[in-house]
Amino acid sequence: MTRGAGVVVLDRTYRNSTPALLARLITAVPGADMACISGPRALALHTDERARRVDLAQLRHGAGPCVEAARSGRSVLADITQVRLCWPGFARSAREARIFSFLVVPLLHNDALLGTLSLYAQRSHAFTERDETTAQLAIPAICAALLADGLAGVAAPVNGYQVECSRRRGHGRGEE
Repeated sequence: MTRGAGVVVLDRTYRNSTPALLARLITAVPGADMACISGPRALALHTDERARRVDLAQLRHGAGPCVEAARSGRSVLADITQVRLCWPGFARSAREARIFSFLVVPLLHNDALLGTLSLYAQRSHAFTERDETTAQLAIPAICAALLADGLAGVAAPVNGYQVECSRRRGHGRGEE
């Protein structure tokens, strides 16, 4: 992956492993302090113990930005204030982990949800729409690496959504 003029280019040969791609994405998104990839039912990969705890808390509560991105098939860009309003049961876990910004992108591949990519930051308002675009550009390479590394598990269909990653917009706030 290289970065130039705000554009991230992933190695199209997909020889990179999922952990290497995740580490590179954290570098490409300036506000990101940690990342996690979760499948529909389990945690697949994390870069930091706090990211692991926060993703597991969302899976346990059945609520949070990660769960919302998986359910809706749309990106979620949120701050701790929005998290408290939308998912109060999960907000405490996020505060305890000192995570205050969330950028979660569904990992969609061939009309199926492989999981979610979560980028977390230790400060509020760490992510922008440009960061969301950077994360979305990484989806094809991350999905390919997940499948190649055997980390994708059982893919779950995304009900009621036509998967057109390049057209998908919104931030989990009812925007189209």
